[in-house]
Amino acid sequence: MDMDQLPYGLRCELLDAFGAWVTDTLDQGCTGYLTTFMFNYIPGNSKSIIGTMTKDIEQFYRTLVTRIVRNARKAQIHQLPKLIALPDRPVPKHFKQALEDVVVNDGLHVHGITMIPPASRLDCELDEHVHAESRIYTDSRYTRIRHIDVQKIKSRPGYTAGYAFKELKRDAAAYDHLLILPVAKSELPPKQAREPT
Repeated sequence: MDMDQLPYGLRCELLDAFGAWVTDTLDQGCTGYLTTFMFNYIPGNSKSIIGTMTKDIEQFYRTLVTRIVRNARKAQIHQLPKLIALPDRPVPKHFKQALEDVVVNDGLHVHGITMIPPASRLDCELDEHVHAESRIYTDSRYTRIRHIDVQKIKSRPGYTAGYAFKELKRDAAAYDHLLILPVAKSELPPKQAREPT
């Protein structure tokens, strides 16, 4: 059965399974963060826009992993940060949103759950790190990421995961755009300089 044909009930079960995975990972000592990526204008249709967003988030992860471990290729898989990300569309909210967040790319953005292992080279929380080093993650010469909002998950990680990945419940085809990092270490790209966008 194709993912876009999954019945609603099964989609809800899969979403619950992601919430349980996040909860278990945090119970094992990782620290979790709801991570939202907002982007500058990206030309093209929805599929190509999401493809570009995915590549930029993969670049974010490649940069982040160097701050967590000294050598990602030699590290054990449990020493690497984990990132699950999924594009999301705006929904009506009870508070005002920045016009830029609603209009640019038709409001398409990406929610993620970032999980940092307990043995990390970071000397601060991820939200503090991303704020302090935002220039390396949002440099417009290399990425279309405009802003990254990072909020520490202090309670109810399963609920937070459900919020981050709610598009899976609304649209079965969203599974095609689910990004889970790291990939197998054998698939990690060699260290290379960032290329201009």
